[in-house]
Amino acid sequence: MIYDAAHTFGVEYEGGSILEYGDISILSFHATKTYHTIEGGAMIVNDDELYEKIKLMRNFGIKTEETVSLLGTNAKMSEFQAAMGLCNLKTIDIQIRRRKKIYDLYIRNLNKNNKIKFQKIISSKHNFSYMPICPAK
Repeated sequence: MIYDAAHTFGVEYEGGSILEYGDISILSFHATKTYHTIEGGAMIVNDDELYEKIKLMRNFGIKTEETVSLLGTNAKMSEFQAAMGLCNLKTIDIQIRRRKKIYDLYIRNLNKNNKIKFQKIISSKHNFSYMPICPAK
């Protein structure tokens, strides 16, 4: 099973990473995400055989200098993206705390509005990347 985990960097459920579910979880590192490398992403693979196949696919399917074993693409991160990711990794906890403050501000100020309700967050660790609001019944 493949999970779209684009927004779940650092999110935990019942004390474990949300990325532990499924055979593959896909993260987005686009500039709009909590953690980013400007563009790109990652695949968290929980199956050794599948992981080996994906490693080949991200490098044009090249197995050795003389063997191309399957179709692939260039899915490697650039040096600039890696540098940006390392810079952002240093401040990720600060960014998440800042997002939590904004989240709490919204809750305090919008909680009185009886036309909306907030989606209950059940993660044990959240990154506050989005704030789902639902219409009240």
